[in-house]
Amino acid sequence: MSEQCGFCGAVYWKEEKNTAHKYTKCCHDGKVQLPAFPDAPELIESKLKIHLMLKIIDSEFGNTEGSCLHFLRQNQEDLRIELYRGLLDALECRAHNENIRTGKLIILPSSFQGSPRHMQQNYQDAMAMVRKFGKPDLFLTFTCNTSWSEILNSMEGVQRPEDRPDIIRGLPHVHILLTLDSESKIRTKDDIDKFLSAELPDPCTDLRLFQIVTKCMVHVPCGTININSPCMRDEQCCKSFLKQFKDDTEENVNGYPIYRRRATEPVQVGKYSIDNRWVVSYNPWLIKKFNAHINVEVCASVKSVKYLYKYVYKGHDAASVKIQKGALDHDEILSFIEGRYVSAPEATWRLNEFNLSHKSHTVVRLAVHLPQQQLIVYQDGQEAQAIERAALRKTTLTSWFELNKNDPSAHNISYSDIPQYYMFDKSTTNWKKRQRGGQNVIGRLPVVSILDTERYYLRMLLLRKSGAISFDDILTVNGLRCITFQQVCQEYGLLRGDQQWHDALNDAAQFQSPRQFAMICGFGEVEDVPDLWVQHQVSLCEDFVHRYSEQTGP
Repeated sequence: MSEQCGFCGAVYWKEEKNTAHKYTKCCHDGKVQLPAFPDAPELIESKLKIHLMLKIIDSEFGNTEGSCLHFLRQNQEDLRIELYRGLLDALECRAHNENIRTGKLIILPSSFQGSPRHMQQNYQDAMAMVRKFGKPDLFLTFTCNTSWSEILNSMEGVQRPEDRPDIIRGLPHVHILLTLDSESKIRTKDDIDKFLSAELPDPCTDLRLFQIVTKCMVHVPCGTININSPCMRDEQCCKSFLKQFKDDTEENVNGYPIYRRRATEPVQVGKYSIDNRWVVSYNPWLIKKFNAHINVEVCASVKSVKYLYKYVYKGHDAASVKIQKGALDHDEILSFIEGRYVSAPEATWRLNEFNLSHKSHTVVRLAVHLPQQQLIVYQDGQEAQAIERAALRKTTLTSWFELNKNDPSAHNISYSDIPQYYMFDKSTTNWKKRQRGGQNVIGRLPVVSILDTERYYLRMLLLRKSGAISFDDILTVNGLRCITFQQVCQEYGLLRGDQQWHDALNDAAQFQSPRQFAMICGFGEVEDVPDLWVQHQVSLCEDFVHRYSEQTGP
């Protein structure tokens, strides 16, 4: 653009001259004069800048995560893991039954932070802690208060807290499950009343506490008072408000206590008249310290503890529906992307590489595999080299055998407890004795389906047997070598009666009792199915109770 209008100075391409060799599209030879654009008002300019910043943050995180997902997709054909062979077999079987061709199989592995498999692994790690220490005692939901002075002092001009995801990243809240030591357990109604409150405090006694409770710990009135409240589901409050007045705290049928909410005179909070029936349970010391919404629930008596942890590790909200004929695809990466929504605060959090969760203890995931059936990662055409590498590299299980051969002090330690005393060195694939710090380490054996028969019984033996030096050693009972691990369990008396199935359901009570019960009845040799049902009916019905509790109330 080298030509310029002699009247207004507009810049033109040379070819834009008209037949009179003039540039007339700008001002018609000076006949039209447009005023210069004034500067935008400060408020509008600030809002546009804020909106642009939020878009840039989302875009940058999308590019970062997208490149990681692209790498995983591009390496699906080159890198194969035997772990997913069963999934491919199931996909082919379903395609055959539905008379359609098998589509593509794209896996989103657990190594990708935030993926469904990653969340499932974290959930299983948490359940390992439950098996070790028992059920949690307290469930806290802590929501950041955007009116904190530290946040407000960081605002510039017309900015609001929601305009600064770099400051308030991590909102809206965090879920915390706490297990108390034996001396601090909450055992009685008096302990609950001493530790928690679900009532409006007396403003004459503690004005600051009253102000925090009325601002942060009151459930927004709903129901017939406010039918459009966000908590309303099918014309009922999903949080079971309005609560009932109660003179004394008592245990609820489903495990949550019904807190004391005595009948008092209502107070005016905003445009609503509020009494104790609208107060969310809290700990006075905590909310005075943090000046924020901190809901504290006593959950030690909750039977369906698995739902507490599933709530923590439920992952991102997602929704994706696709109907396609002619092929059966299993594309986990595409499903993850299409069903995903990312806000600016989450994008900022992830760009800073902060953790999505934290546990007080390290959970070591231990391998359970049959002889010569450990997982192998390999490239197409390099299967022989992969087998050679696998022969040299030991798994946590085969390395445990080596440890028992060379270290007599490990003979009395079971496989699941070995991480507490030894550390697995991934570079040398050897167990090394810990010098310190093993108190906060837990070993976890993976869940094994009873349909994977031999591996299921091997896991059963590894939970009970210590000091084994090889698979043959496990298969040997009183000097005689058994053919299968199931036969070993029979020789040890582990399969007498239905005890093995009771143990299996006790183990599955943490994650999927009904499915395990169905497989046991369908494929296991159960002597007394009615007795099995009677002893485990509570855990088997937890799904039903949990699903309909919001409709029926607590």
